[in-house]
Amino acid sequence: ESWGLRRASSYISFEAGGQRISQVGQQLFLNGEPLDYRLDGSLTGAVAVNGLLAVADRQSLILLTPEGQKVEQLSAVHGLPVPVEALGRPQPGGITVRSDETARTAGPMLVDWQREVSVSGVEWARPQPTPPSLLARYRGEGPSLERVLLDLHSGRLFGNAGVVVMDGAAVVFLILALLGVWMWLAQRPKRAA
Repeated sequence: ESWGLRRASSYISFEAGGQRISQVGQQLFLNGEPLDYRLDGSLTGAVAVNGLLAVADRQSLILLTPEGQKVEQLSAVHGLPVPVEALGRPQPGGITVRSDETARTAGPMLVDWQREVSVSGVEWARPQPTPPSLLARYRGEGPSLERVLLDLHSGRLFGNAGVVVMDGAAVVFLILALLGVWMWLAQRPKRAA
């Protein structure tokens, strides 16, 4: 982290059904527009199936409409083989998932995952370059003056050590203020009753 801001540690894109699915950090994008949900892991593939977009991370398969609305999310509970290492389309249709050196295929309804004997006819989703405009928009123009001043004030500008130093300084100033009040009260002339 720099300037108290989180930078994208990963970014990847896939082409599916004429649309570009991208992940920058944890945010998922469809054709450069952010979707309403985030991925916990890394995007491993995206393919078009039955008029939907199938998007996979290591633990789930998300089905989206072409407009980016979530239809369903499948996980190991639904029979999805995990971890999903790659996503592809077999010739007859459906989806193929490569997981732990094995490949399993589900038909167009994505219900039964059958062990795949041969993956020679599978068209695997391949990563595409992430558009620089998307990366620039995600990263932004840099921190605002307000953000820099807040980070400087809190110590975040200098990482965890800066926060500890600023917290220590705050405790020292609090002790000095309390000692000043105590000394002032001790030096006041006492009133006779």
